[in-house]
Amino acid sequence: CMRGGFFIFFIPLLGWVLGPILFIAAFVFFVLAVLGAKRASESKTLFKNFILFAVILAITSIVAFVVALAFGAAALLGVAAGHSGGGFEVVASMILLGVYIAGFVYALLFFRELAFVTQQKFLLWGLYVYILANLTLLIVIGWLLLIVAFVLLVIGFYQMKEIRKRTENDVMPWF
Repeated sequence: CMRGGFFIFFIPLLGWVLGPILFIAAFVFFVLAVLGAKRASESKTLFKNFILFAVILAITSIVAFVVALAFGAAALLGVAAGHSGGGFEVVASMILLGVYIAGFVYALLFFRELAFVTQQKFLLWGLYVYILANLTLLIVIGWLLLIVAFVLLVIGFYQMKEIRKRTENDVMPWF
């Protein structure tokens, strides 16, 4: 649903209506799946980490949008007044980087635990490749890595067969 919503969003009018509907449907389905995995694994932290990851992702998106608007406004006003933004860009970029790092931490905690309870390392490796792809998007390899990350995540989700129960003594690997 999410990938379909992304691609259909670029179709004028029809995509602008159906795209957001597919995004919302994908999020609802994923929340239900995470709740089912939490219930089956009896994990105390799986859903909490997912919600924190989702909230931080939403905050990052909003902050990025506001920063982009502010950059544009500062650039227009700076050009009109004949001077630069005066450091606003640096402060806004640091705030955005901080929120992004917090999102990365909770994404890592969520996918690490999900990979552990489902015994699917592809999920964790997909996240690592996705992060590397985001860091290298300005060069061609980043776009190729996005495809690899998507394939790894699809394989990981497709191969889920059973969910193990969590215990207090579990040690989750990082790789």
